[in-house]
Amino acid sequence: MPLPSPSLEERLRRLSRELCAALCAVIHGAFEARDVPHESPIRPVRLTSTLGLDKSLASRVARALSSDDELRALHSIPTPQGLSIIAAAALEAGADAAALGRLGAVTEDYRALLAEFSGGRSDLEATLAGWIPEQRARADREARRSVFRGMTTLSGTRASAIYNALYVMPSEDGEHLDSVVVGVRQDLRKLRSDASLVVVGLRTDPERVEPTLERQSVAGRPLEEDPAAIVLPDLCSHPIPPIAAEEWRDELVVGIADDALDVNEFTTLGFAWRTKRHFPSVASESLRFDHLTSCLTRPTEALVVDLFVHRDAGWITPQVTFSAEGRAPRRRAEGPGEEAPVPTDLERAPGGLASAHVRACPAIAETVCREAGLERGDFRAYRACIELPVPGEELTLWWPRRTREPDGSRPETA
Repeated sequence: MPLPSPSLEERLRRLSRELCAALCAVIHGAFEARDVPHESPIRPVRLTSTLGLDKSLASRVARALSSDDELRALHSIPTPQGLSIIAAAALEAGADAAALGRLGAVTEDYRALLAEFSGGRSDLEATLAGWIPEQRARADREARRSVFRGMTTLSGTRASAIYNALYVMPSEDGEHLDSVVVGVRQDLRKLRSDASLVVVGLRTDPERVEPTLERQSVAGRPLEEDPAAIVLPDLCSHPIPPIAAEEWRDELVVGIADDALDVNEFTTLGFAWRTKRHFPSVASESLRFDHLTSCLTRPTEALVVDLFVHRDAGWITPQVTFSAEGRAPRRRAEGPGEEAPVPTDLERAPGGLASAHVRACPAIAETVCREAGLERGDFRAYRACIELPVPGEELTLWWPRRTREPDGSRPETA
């Protein structure tokens, strides 16, 4: 009966041990041939002075040989080309031929392993990062940076931050929550003359069972009469560029007029609108949660989303989920799930409403509350954030609806 094939992790660990052992033997052999004292751990400066390796290659070798974990060591091991450079330098320094032969053989095994990955070394590093938490975090950030750079080229636009906020408060009928939606597009610019700067698209959620909701400016003006009324001048840089709005696929698309900004000219645009009876406040059998989903289609350095809950809506505790495009339905009866994390409670955060990514968040809240006739002290605020979000990635804040008592008395938080 054939033995089961070793797992990929086992193969990687074995290869790492063999590579490190062979590399260590070759290096110490070269040191002995040059009468260089043994040292442990091997320092990069000794590799550069004795073998003539460049600093980057020497640092990778030293990091690999000093690691106490095989997968971390393999993550630092140079490519087969780098190992060939080391072997050639060690041969010139007088390293033992048998040790060089062992290094050559295991280097070929290494090359064969890389051939199994369609992306070669980069794919192997991505695989290794799955077992190394600190490398995974670093790899994720570098990958996001690469996507961000690529998307700025493809879209011809960028922003330093996208800020969305939702204020929810009880409606007059006691059965719903009114809302004020706020958005700030910070340091928005186009990098190509033909790029378009879309600010927001307004449409009714096709999965929502309520009829089409009437949206108004925070001052109560119907947006159908003037879509540009969503702009709040105190949240914008000046002069405010001309705003354009058009219907497209049952969506009202609001953006900056095509010829309003020169290439690489910055602007910050803030807007808000209110909706009466936006969300049912009482849970039903099928729907126990409501939510706010933010999804990016254009490159930005940070997506920041705040939820402001009025005290008369109950001090509910929201949850947050992050998902790639298409992974999470916009409406789920089960809500975010028990394991979903809780967003930052800004009332308890050391910096309060201040954000590392969005300028003047406290001033934004003051302006919105003033324009909408709200009291900031009546709301509790929560925040979630994604740095360098990938286009299509979703950030969803969920909050529970309240359940009605059997006798029909005041609802309590679900």
